[in-house]
Amino acid sequence: MTDAEYDKIGGRYDDSVYLHTAILQRAAILTHVGNVQGHDILDLGCGTGLYSRKFIEAGASKLVAIDISEAMVESARRQTMYNGVSEFYVADASKPLHLGQFDLVLAAWILNYASNEVELLSMWSNIFKSLKPGGRCVGIVPDLNQLQTEENPQFGQSSKPLSRVQGGVRVRTTLHAPTPISFNHYIMDLTVHEKCAREAGFPGIHWMTPVDPQIPDLAFASFVEKPLFQVFSVSRPICEN
Repeated sequence: MTDAEYDKIGGRYDDSVYLHTAILQRAAILTHVGNVQGHDILDLGCGTGLYSRKFIEAGASKLVAIDISEAMVESARRQTMYNGVSEFYVADASKPLHLGQFDLVLAAWILNYASNEVELLSMWSNIFKSLKPGGRCVGIVPDLNQLQTEENPQFGQSSKPLSRVQGGVRVRTTLHAPTPISFNHYIMDLTVHEKCAREAGFPGIHWMTPVDPQIPDLAFASFVEKPLFQVFSVSRPICEN
């Protein structure tokens, strides 16, 4: 996904929040993040600011959010009431970031825009450097083993493989909102994420269990059997060598 591609989507991305895939993601992220009262939070790839707003409402003391798309950031700013807590910037999460250190970093659907291991390691390094010692990152990455093809969309999402890349696949994903939203990105093998996380300084990745949002007509058992995405948690050690 390029910034221009996201700029074209802009606020239309909000049309996808009612899809089952989005509902599953929110249930997992908000459950595994837990209490953010008094936390300083960095939201990487904030999009239109859905999670940023939820964290502010839940009592975060500071919220910094970035996205590569100016249109997305502008939409996030418009939808977030200014209260002296939030800051939104246009920035590339694969480039060096100098935004300070945080108690929590959210990395939901951002690592999948790394096109190779060098870019992926840069993103993981940014996450590590952006955490206070003892701080935690919770995020989402798509699962290469569970691609839902265009011929068989599941939970409102499908992907078309485009080409092989080092460590994964380049795909075009469609969110089947009332007006479908499509974008290109990369799905790296989970072992590649684990390797890059360790090289960035994390002791390892904890892959989290799915969370049942308990809404009618959502086939949660089917999702558990073949999850579209994986939720992870990593922590920066308090004591480092």
